[in-house]
Amino acid sequence: MGGVLSYSGLSTKIRAMQSRLTTMEQFEEILQLSNVTQVAAYLKRMPEYSSKWDALDENTLHRGQIEKLLKKSIFQMTPAQKKCVEILRAMMSDCKLMILDEPTASLSDKETNLLFSIIRNLKAKGTAVLYVTHRLEEIMALTDRVTVLRNGELVSTCDTASTSQKELVRLMSGNGEADSKHMMPDSTCCSRSAATQSFPALTISHLSSADHIVKDASITVHTGRITGMFGLCGSGRTEFLECIYGIRRISGGTIEISGEKVKKPTPVNSIKKGIAFICEDRRRKAMIPSFTVEENMNLSSIDHYSKKGLFSTTAAVSAAKGMINALKIRCTGTSQPACELSGGNQQKVVFAKALLTSPSIWLCDEPTQAVDVATRQQIHSLLHHQAAENKAVLYVSSDLTELLEVADEIAVMASGKIRKIFPNKNLKPADILACCYEAEREETHENESI
Repeated sequence: MGGVLSYSGLSTKIRAMQSRLTTMEQFEEILQLSNVTQVAAYLKRMPEYSSKWDALDENTLHRGQIEKLLKKSIFQMTPAQKKCVEILRAMMSDCKLMILDEPTASLSDKETNLLFSIIRNLKAKGTAVLYVTHRLEEIMALTDRVTVLRNGELVSTCDTASTSQKELVRLMSGNGEADSKHMMPDSTCCSRSAATQSFPALTISHLSSADHIVKDASITVHTGRITGMFGLCGSGRTEFLECIYGIRRISGGTIEISGEKVKKPTPVNSIKKGIAFICEDRRRKAMIPSFTVEENMNLSSIDHYSKKGLFSTTAAVSAAKGMINALKIRCTGTSQPACELSGGNQQKVVFAKALLTSPSIWLCDEPTQAVDVATRQQIHSLLHHQAAENKAVLYVSSDLTELLEVADEIAVMASGKIRKIFPNKNLKPADILACCYEAEREETHENESI
């Protein structure tokens, strides 16, 4: 491999700890720790742990909340909490250069604002920050300069103040035109429902999880529609989808698919009944990185290629090739390991796996996190197309702007309950956030009165 790497004016091979360089590549390190490792033990790997902890800014970090995390094991933490711990570790390292790769993936607006505050404080103290993201609004709000890469090659570098989101989309996509379709909702979103007769596909009544994270939640998802779901971190939105799919044990309530009650949901039965689940953590839960593209695509539909105990490799490979062409997946072929693909192409493989089961109901949890703008648009178009074919979509996202672009209605979840469902007509982010915070205040008041 060629090229020169310069750091602090010197061309050298960098050893991260010696040069006070901190990297957060989607926070992979903490995700690979033993599930029983405590956060406190993880942080105490650092030299001078106590003095660095005492020197942290209490107001910026909300140390009281973080001290609670120190007692948790990695297994008990949500993706957002894991990210908070990685950020904390970075701040304690006295780093001179911080590299963040998609740090806000799956974070709520509140958590994103806290991260931005921390980054600005680090910048004010002289730390250089290299911030990698596909979210253009974050680039415009946070950065001083922006560099666009496409297919591993430098396209352009410019001052953020001198460019626009529209221009960045043009540079990222490689198209001569960057019209409003990249930034505005698909026009079919609002007209789709009127053109298609809609029926209840998924009816959830008073659903509760055995771990008490989901509490008495009810919602109906209709065919031909995309129902969005928003909630702050810890609201139970991911756990709600896991209960429906059969990953998380339920303690009460009912699940109906097209009017038929499901006694005990399991992933196998959910797939048979036409449910596809696009989960939040694709690398750990939606794919096997060491498997090939073809093997990952056929994980949920392998029985389709077996007859009388014999597996048809030819049929499986043919189906995978069809998906590669249909979804425009950039890979060397069906035998390429999935771990070698970009994040966006990995997510396309996850969607291909779901499509090969011919689902009628989609459960999507942060389906566009950590993907590029073009892939994001392709995923939106795919789900719009599914809804146009009278499929039902339940779409969870921490990105309010995205939900307003794709959803026909948006359900607000807080403290494990669905508080309100807003039709997506003249709806503003402030309306949804106000509902979230009001629900939080009510829950706090109820807990204090107990």
